[in-house]
Amino acid sequence: MHLKKKLLTGSLESLNSRWLQLPFQGNRFYLLIILPNEKDGVENLVNSITGPEISDLIENLEDRGYSPEVQLSLPKFKLQTTLELGPALKKIGLTDIFTDRANLTGISEEPVAVSQVIQKAEIEVDEDGATAAAATAVIGVLITAVGVKPVPVVFNVDRPFLAFIVDSFNKLPLFASRVIDPTTS
Repeated sequence: MHLKKKLLTGSLESLNSRWLQLPFQGNRFYLLIILPNEKDGVENLVNSITGPEISDLIENLEDRGYSPEVQLSLPKFKLQTTLELGPALKKIGLTDIFTDRANLTGISEEPVAVSQVIQKAEIEVDEDGATAAAATAVIGVLITAVGVKPVPVVFNVDRPFLAFIVDSFNKLPLFASRVIDPTTS
């Protein structure tokens, strides 16, 4: 995917990386890309970045970045994951729905219990944009007739990187991945 657009971007000096926010349609969710400055820097990035650093970045994205015209070059890639959430739900105390004590009378008059809770997430980036679950990025190009535009910031994702799908309302990462070979689709 290639586009030229004002996008929120910044650097993570302590991690020798930079980041870019690519909003999806409606701006409820966005793709956060963390790109190491070095071609072979993703392993060091993964080993160095902490949960609190990711949370701090997401919480303070607007304060830590700026929005220049960006020339983005992002290769095609597709990520999929399927998670069994039953154990995590039981761990936080949601146990009755998995037993015969479940009160699911709004669903069925017969006794019903939940056997599994599965979450499947998918993100795909291609020439037309990015798709995550049911959200699609709509990319527009701002065209001006008068004035000298500054040179766009080049953000070329041509090496391994980290990608997060973030809920901008709750400021929570919903999906995290490491893309090892962005040149293969």
